[in-house]
Amino acid sequence: MTSWIRAYLQKSVILVNKTRTQFLLMNQFLEKKFIEMKFLLLVAAVVTLGVTVQSEKITFDDGKYNLNWVLAKDNKSLEITVDAEAAGWIGVGFSNYGNMTGADLIIAQVVADSNTLKVTDNYSEKNGRPTLDTQQNLATDMVATREDKKVHLKFTRPLDTGDKTQDIVIPLDGIYILWAVSDTLGTELEKHARKGHTKAPVRFDSVKAGVSSLTATVSLISAILVFVNIL
Repeated sequence: MTSWIRAYLQKSVILVNKTRTQFLLMNQFLEKKFIEMKFLLLVAAVVTLGVTVQSEKITFDDGKYNLNWVLAKDNKSLEITVDAEAAGWIGVGFSNYGNMTGADLIIAQVVADSNTLKVTDNYSEKNGRPTLDTQQNLATDMVATREDKKVHLKFTRPLDTGDKTQDIVIPLDGIYILWAVSDTLGTELEKHARKGHTKAPVRFDSVKAGVSSLTATVSLISAILVFVNIL
């Protein structure tokens, strides 16, 4: 074998080894970037879910009135929980217009000289004191407690109670939520001290009972990873 052929082969081997080294380095770089991309997708999935889940909680009255809701699995009822500070009564209502006209209201009133609460189903045809429903559509699993000025109310409300004259059919795609509190203790329903409503209709189809945040997180992450062919 002539010297120039030997030299050519040696240079070829060196070039092949150099190319192989560069390929391995590039492969390691791409694997690192791929891992980083997977991590960013996981973070994005969790953040996206977190925004969705937060829609089940609404806060009013500078954090003194907190309302949570969960839609039942059968899409037929809402589980409502209210924790608020009030000495007299608290109210939560549903309205198609964001005011008292035609509103459907649940009121928990403190019984005088007691820590017990009287909970009633009410409706309102106009602004002013609401009227007691003829048909009290209150679930048997209702919980109402009071400690100092902190009132806890939990109840289940069917989206359609069957009461066509004094109850509102709550649509899943949104309705205004009303709130009110009174710090005046009395046998009658005294005028509210503070009140308000959501700035826009609230949707009730984003969080369902029986679907935990962890389960939803895993499902969402898995779906994204499958979509990008990572799993």
